[in-house]
Amino acid sequence: NCSPNNKPIMSYQKGSRFWTVEAGEPFCYDVSAIDSKDTGQIITLQAYSDIIAGTNGYSFTKATLTPAKNAAKKKVTSKFCWKPDCNIPTTDTFRVTFEAFDNGCPSKFINENVMIKVKPFIATEKIVGPNTACQNQQNVKYTMTNFDTGHRYAWSVTGGLIVGPNTGGSIAVNWGNGTQGTVTLSVSSRWGCASPPINYVVKCPQRNL
Repeated sequence: NCSPNNKPIMSYQKGSRFWTVEAGEPFCYDVSAIDSKDTGQIITLQAYSDIIAGTNGYSFTKATLTPAKNAAKKKVTSKFCWKPDCNIPTTDTFRVTFEAFDNGCPSKFINENVMIKVKPFIATEKIVGPNTACQNQQNVKYTMTNFDTGHRYAWSVTGGLIVGPNTGGSIAVNWGNGTQGTVTLSVSSRWGCASPPINYVVKCPQRNL
């Protein structure tokens, strides 16, 4: 005859089973299975997921569980790590199933799904400066809101020339003789993921003779 046996319970460093991460952002969280009542039993912890195994069409950077299969008495802990690629589909939610079982009589187990949502990097910066300029006007200043020292910047201009560096928080532009130009700000996150370019149209009306 078997004595009463309690199944393990899961515990997550993140707290909940719904995780949100930014594309490109590396993260590691401890995942534990605990049985504080049947202290002599051995608990085994493992995980299953397409993002671990690279199955069902998943071809991006794989996640890891270290150790992949871990066992201990009372409490067993493994570390789940992942760095979702910049171009990973952000409309998808990724599921990781954590499983823990003991060696009691009879053995008891628990399966829980953790759902991971990857957010795309969307820059919040905006271009500030004159949206009209005279043809051939020199040294016209453009800057940005929400400057972030962790982001990487690259300015570009059509219809004019940037005077000096193009990777800081502001630029100076010498406009040409066209009737319209564009100031473009490209922003990459601290993880190296690019946001859609930010465009700022500048009208350059012809001078009245």
